[in-house]
Amino acid sequence: MNKLLLSALTVAMLSGTAMAYETATPGLKKSLRDHVPFTTLVTSEKKTIPALEGSADLKAEKKRAMKLEKSSKINLFDNEVATRAEEEPYMDFSYAQYDVQGWYSYEDIFGSRPDVPIKDLKGVYLCIYFNEYYTKMYNNCRIKDLSFVTGGNFNSNANELTEATVVIADKIYPDEEGNIDLSLVADPDHIVYEETYDDITTEALTLQTLPLKEEYVIKEGEPFVIGYKVSPQSMKDAFMVTDGMPVNYAIGSLVGFDIKRQGISWYSFGNQVGNLCIYLKVVGDDLPKDGLTLYDFEMPLQVSPGEEFDATVHLENANSNDVKSFEYTLKVGNQEKQTLTYELPEPLPYGSVLPFNLSGLKTEEVGLDIPFEFIVTKVNGADNYYVTGLQALFKSFEESKGFERHALIEEGTSIFCGWCPIGISMMEYATEHYPDYYNRAVLHYNMSNTQVDPMYVAANNDMGELFQYLPSVYITRWLDFDPQLFAEGLDEFKEVYGKGNAAAGIVDLKVLPAEDKATTITADVKFALDIENADRYRLGFYITEDGLGPYKQLNYYSGAPEDYDGWQAEPEEVKIDDFNDVVREVINAAEGCENSLPASIKAGETYTYSVKADLSKVKGDTYNVIAFILDKDMQEILNSTVLTTDMAAAVEGVEAVNAAKVYGVNNGIVIKGEYSKAEVISIDGKKMAEVSGKEYVKLIPGIYIVKVDGKTTKVVVK
Repeated sequence: MNKLLLSALTVAMLSGTAMAYETATPGLKKSLRDHVPFTTLVTSEKKTIPALEGSADLKAEKKRAMKLEKSSKINLFDNEVATRAEEEPYMDFSYAQYDVQGWYSYEDIFGSRPDVPIKDLKGVYLCIYFNEYYTKMYNNCRIKDLSFVTGGNFNSNANELTEATVVIADKIYPDEEGNIDLSLVADPDHIVYEETYDDITTEALTLQTLPLKEEYVIKEGEPFVIGYKVSPQSMKDAFMVTDGMPVNYAIGSLVGFDIKRQGISWYSFGNQVGNLCIYLKVVGDDLPKDGLTLYDFEMPLQVSPGEEFDATVHLENANSNDVKSFEYTLKVGNQEKQTLTYELPEPLPYGSVLPFNLSGLKTEEVGLDIPFEFIVTKVNGADNYYVTGLQALFKSFEESKGFERHALIEEGTSIFCGWCPIGISMMEYATEHYPDYYNRAVLHYNMSNTQVDPMYVAANNDMGELFQYLPSVYITRWLDFDPQLFAEGLDEFKEVYGKGNAAAGIVDLKVLPAEDKATTITADVKFALDIENADRYRLGFYITEDGLGPYKQLNYYSGAPEDYDGWQAEPEEVKIDDFNDVVREVINAAEGCENSLPASIKAGETYTYSVKADLSKVKGDTYNVIAFILDKDMQEILNSTVLTTDMAAAVEGVEAVNAAKVYGVNNGIVIKGEYSKAEVISIDGKKMAEVSGKEYVKLIPGIYIVKVDGKTTKVVVK
């Protein structure tokens, strides 16, 4: 099952665990990350792309924020789409997302002291590979123009590369191993189009369209490379503009550096910073017709058996003619597959998206992976040009038997990652606004053999496969989350994913007093439904600690023109006294403890598991135990809980559904609900207050442990 990689704002639309069918058209919406520097972590191997001669690493150095009034996220094709009846049919082709996310200079790529000085750089080729599949798709059609997004100079904030040469090199075939001889792109025998344009706009991050003086005819079986060449004169010229979404293929981000006396060296940066922002307009009467692709969908994460629910699929007209009708198949659970036809009330033009509602759906099944299938089979009466559809899995059980839901946020970070301060803001926001919903685990990594993070522990390597880029964030290990969207993203995730009760819960958690920096943790778990073949479910545990430091944190937001939660006003190195939620130990494995839950589960029964925990890396007397229930096959954390304790204490309890809730506010805490006694303890173990029935307790800013009728909560007071 593929992991969904979603931006925070897509949670509401993609609210089921799903796998979309492959589609053949480029340029569909993808999840994005802003400002993603490529880092080779010591704890994980770097991915390589065999389709090219080599791959260069973007250095883990500061990429200067361009001081632009406009946002770096610019929508390039927001024009209203009109019907195509009276104009020449066309389609937009691109591997890139339509939002600009990153721009890179010679210094960003090769460092402030590159092996080859920029004065020896004759030019840079920025190209994409139009492979055989697409030559068949667009056979006999013509490329009318090429558009790209201008870069900019980090000092002048303008584009100083006002001359560009469009280049097309034909018959560029991969060898048997898939390698492309990109040296042929600059070979005069292969160049079929080369035209210089000297009126490129000086405005940075702007879509520049270059009409081809001779339209290039696409022929089936004759792949080609197309792009443009510029000549940077300064280390600060950000000439490479990308969509910022790393990909595992090489064809959308081919960069050639033409060096004096050395020739051209080619690289692909696709696996690091995504696709180049290059867009082609393809015209002709032979463009693909009658094609719908899946753009997005929304459906409930879980339902109760027999309860009606709706699902909405968003379908995009990805081909050249209007869509007037389509046929689809629908299957929910073990029900019989239906084949239905929908007549659109008005034609859907190319590039437009149709929200299509499926109402009155229901299932009588009980399970955590009920299948949902939707496939578009025909468009305008003809076979759909694309294999378009989705397979989703949703949960179905009696919600009243479920458990209060607590999401786990896992973050990969480093004090040497200049984009990672925003992760600190994200965790503070989660702590302050949702202390009873989000549990938090921060895993620190080394950036290189010399950039050793003092909070790194070798146990973090277990999560290294997920944390290929820093900062990396997962919520419930199901959502790949952009920390820069922390406010609206965490709000929306809580609203969508937090609905209803969870299918499983940790109903009790016990921690024994430490002996020789070791303890025993015991967890009691219940499920809301019977599950046969339950080997895929495991209990996992983190030991985390607060108040580590002081350490200096790199801060690339320093001096940025936009507000990044105040980090833009901080220096490039920020001294931080208290790093919180820092993982000190991953117990057994990030994939959980083997045999921690039985192979067959009965609803309502209590399953108890005990495990030894090493506390040797905990620096202080107080630490947190996070326990979570993982579906390792689906890579989803069903539920989690946290318990704060100290070395000498024996502590037990989790927040019950009807227990009093504790919230940190400015200059104090609030205890809501009925309770008998509450104790407030400082992070260094001092009792600060003991109250009974009181709602507000005044405190100075800091981190406190609050025990309410034996249940323990960690609270941050601002």
